[in-house]
Amino acid sequence: MSFSEQSTNQRRRAPPQAVAIGTRIQNSYRGKVIKKRIERNQISKIKRKFFKSVKPEANAAEAPGESSARAVSQNTAESKSGNSRLSQRANPFHKLLKERDAVRQRKDDERKQREQEISQAEAGRNKYLQHRKSQQKKHTSKTARGQPALSKQIGGLLQKIKKDHE
Repeated sequence: MSFSEQSTNQRRRAPPQAVAIGTRIQNSYRGKVIKKRIERNQISKIKRKFFKSVKPEANAAEAPGESSARAVSQNTAESKSGNSRLSQRANPFHKLLKERDAVRQRKDDERKQREQEISQAEAGRNKYLQHRKSQQKKHTSKTARGQPALSKQIGGLLQKIKKDHE
């Protein structure tokens, strides 16, 4: 190899980089962070969807001065009892998430059911084909001379009949 070819090969190939000891740990941590971010975005999307549908109705039903008075009373109740009235009632986001999980679970169950039915049908079909193949082999099997086995059986029966008549 000439000098010019060697130098071009060296330029083409990237120089090996030293890998940090904790690279694997850093990558796994990065993956966890991304996963949490995705979950957080999904939940916030559901929250936005919920408030778009609920907030206008709540604003229309509420009188203008009541909201601030209610907020003050909630703050005092929260400080006295340690938990607010809001935390006691069911969280609507969890309800939406549960509904979505229920739909996903139902679809998974239906898919598993379909796969099971398909596998059972295939097993039955394979069993039938195997039986049919074995039956076909019986009829098409040949003797050592290359004659069909059934003809040998028939020949044997004919010989017995001849002996009986003699």
